[in-house]
Amino acid sequence: MAFLDKNGIEHFDVFFGSSLLNAVAVDVNWRLAPPEVAFIVNDAEAVGGDVAFQLYSSGTTGRPKGVMLSNDNFFSLLPMAKEIWELSGDAVNLAAMPLFHIGGGGWATAGMYEGCPA
Repeated sequence: MAFLDKNGIEHFDVFFGSSLLNAVAVDVNWRLAPPEVAFIVNDAEAVGGDVAFQLYSSGTTGRPKGVMLSNDNFFSLLPMAKEIWELSGDAVNLAAMPLFHIGGGGWATAGMYEGCPA
Protein backbone atom coordinates (compact mmCIF):
# COMPACT_ATOMS: atom_id res chain seq x y z
CA MET A 1 0.00 0.00 0.00
CA ALA A 2 1.78 3.17 -1.18
CA PHE A 3 1.30 6.47 0.61
CA LEU A 4 2.43 9.77 -0.92
CA ASP A 5 1.84 12.80 1.29
CA LYS A 6 3.51 15.28 3.59
CA ASN A 7 3.67 14.59 7.34
CA GLY A 8 0.25 14.21 8.91
CA ILE A 9 -1.83 11.99 11.16
CA GLU A 10 -3.18 10.22 8.07
CA HIS A 11 0.24 8.56 7.74
CA PHE A 12 -0.48 6.50 10.85
CA ASP A 13 -3.99 5.59 9.67
CA VAL A 14 -2.36 4.02 6.60
CA PHE A 15 0.63 2.59 8.54
CA PHE A 16 -1.41 0.83 11.22
CA GLY A 17 -4.36 0.09 8.93
CA SER A 18 -1.99 -1.73 6.58
CA SER A 19 -0.80 -3.89 9.47
CA LEU A 20 -4.36 -4.87 10.32
CA LEU A 21 -4.83 -5.97 6.71
CA ASN A 22 -1.48 -7.81 6.73
CA ALA A 23 -0.36 -5.43 4.00
CA VAL A 24 2.88 -3.46 3.80
CA ALA A 25 2.94 0.34 4.04
CA VAL A 26 5.30 1.97 1.56
CA ASP A 27 5.92 5.64 2.32
CA VAL A 28 6.88 7.48 -0.85
CA ASN A 29 8.98 10.64 -0.70
CA TRP A 30 6.69 13.43 -1.93
CA ARG A 31 9.73 15.41 -3.13
CA LEU A 32 10.55 12.90 -5.87
CA ALA A 33 9.99 13.52 -9.56
CA PRO A 34 6.96 11.72 -11.08
CA PRO A 35 9.10 9.05 -12.84
CA GLU A 36 10.81 8.24 -9.51
CA VAL A 37 7.45 7.98 -7.72
CA ALA A 38 6.17 5.69 -10.50
CA PHE A 39 9.25 3.48 -10.22
CA ILE A 40 8.85 3.05 -6.44
CA VAL A 41 5.11 2.37 -6.62
CA ASN A 42 5.62 -0.19 -9.39
CA ASP A 43 8.70 -1.78 -7.78
CA ALA A 44 7.36 -2.12 -4.22
CA GLU A 45 6.44 -5.71 -3.57
CA ALA A 46 6.18 -7.41 -0.19
CA VAL A 47 8.08 -10.74 -0.36
CA GLY A 48 8.77 -13.34 2.35
CA GLY A 49 8.71 -12.81 6.14
CA ASP A 50 6.38 -10.59 8.16
CA VAL A 51 7.09 -7.15 6.70
CA ALA A 52 5.71 -4.25 8.73
CA PHE A 53 7.08 -1.26 6.86
CA GLN A 54 8.91 -0.64 3.61
CA LEU A 55 11.05 2.41 2.99
CA TYR A 56 13.11 3.35 -0.05
CA SER A 57 16.75 4.38 0.03
CA SER A 58 17.89 7.56 -1.67
CA GLY A 59 19.23 5.56 -4.59
CA THR A 60 22.78 6.87 -4.44
CA THR A 61 23.96 3.89 -6.50
CA GLY A 62 21.28 4.24 -9.16
CA ARG A 63 17.59 3.64 -8.54
CA PRO A 64 16.10 3.68 -5.02
CA LYS A 65 16.11 0.33 -3.27
CA GLY A 66 13.34 -1.02 -1.07
CA VAL A 67 14.29 -1.64 2.55
CA MET A 68 11.84 -3.96 4.28
CA LEU A 69 11.53 -3.72 8.06
CA SER A 70 9.91 -6.66 9.77
CA ASN A 71 7.88 -6.68 12.94
CA ASP A 72 10.93 -8.35 14.52
CA ASN A 73 13.04 -5.31 13.51
CA PHE A 74 10.64 -2.94 15.23
CA PHE A 75 10.03 -5.03 18.33
CA SER A 76 13.73 -5.61 18.91
CA LEU A 77 14.26 -1.82 19.14
CA LEU A 78 11.00 -0.45 20.55
CA PRO A 79 11.39 -1.89 24.07
CA MET A 80 14.68 0.04 24.35
CA ALA A 81 13.12 3.37 23.31
CA LYS A 82 12.34 4.33 26.90
CA GLU A 83 15.93 3.84 28.00
CA ILE A 84 17.77 5.06 24.90
CA TRP A 85 15.62 8.08 24.03
CA GLU A 86 14.07 8.68 27.46
CA LEU A 87 10.56 8.35 26.04
CA SER A 88 7.65 7.73 28.38
CA GLY A 89 3.89 8.13 28.49
CA ASP A 90 4.22 11.68 29.80
CA ALA A 91 6.84 12.79 27.24
CA VAL A 92 6.00 14.98 24.27
CA ASN A 93 7.24 13.40 21.05
CA LEU A 94 7.52 15.72 18.05
CA ALA A 95 8.33 13.94 14.78
CA ALA A 96 10.10 16.73 12.92
CA MET A 97 11.69 14.51 10.26
CA PRO A 98 9.78 13.23 7.22
CA LEU A 99 7.67 10.18 7.97
CA PHE A 100 8.91 8.52 4.76
CA HIS A 101 12.34 8.31 6.48
CA ILE A 102 13.13 5.89 9.33
CA GLY A 103 14.31 8.85 11.41
CA GLY A 104 10.83 10.40 11.38
CA GLY A 105 8.60 7.34 11.09
CA GLY A 106 10.70 5.30 13.51
CA TRP A 107 10.84 8.10 16.07
CA ALA A 108 7.07 8.63 15.90
CA THR A 109 6.40 4.90 16.18
CA ALA A 110 8.71 4.65 19.21
CA GLY A 111 6.81 7.49 20.88
CA MET A 112 3.47 5.82 20.26
CA TYR A 113 4.85 2.54 21.57
CA GLU A 114 5.75 4.28 24.84
CA GLY A 115 2.37 6.03 25.03
CA CYS A 116 3.45 9.59 24.23
CA PRO A 117 0.42 11.81 23.53
CA ALA A 118 -0.32 12.61 19.90
